[in-house]
Amino acid sequence: TLQFIHFSRLYLTCGNSENTLPKAAHLNGLCDVIIIDGGHSFQTASKDILNFRAWANPTNHLVIIDDVPANSGVSKAWDQAKKMGQIRELFQCVMEPSRGFAVGIYVGNKTTTH
Repeated sequence: TLQFIHFSRLYLTCGNSENTLPKAAHLNGLCDVIIIDGGHSFQTASKDILNFRAWANPTNHLVIIDDVPANSGVSKAWDQAKKMGQIRELFQCVMEPSRGFAVGIYVGNKTTTH
């Protein structure tokens, strides 16, 4: 498993991301791949996008968000992050009207803009 191969780099934290993600900051890790697949409300998706920014490897990372464009709350949060210049979308994959995901990178003071 990935935990066995990368035991010092892989952390699993279960629970509500609005509570667990800020509390896990002490781990001081940087993520090359960030997968956001949590709450479907605009507020929760927006907080997840914002909170994960601090974990992104500043030189090389991908942000994958599930339920874009399928869920209106998640899609609105993703679109807002793009409009505010926080995320640059690389592509969207729409598998059918109710299923899809998007891939992007964080932009701004913490990351490079490839």
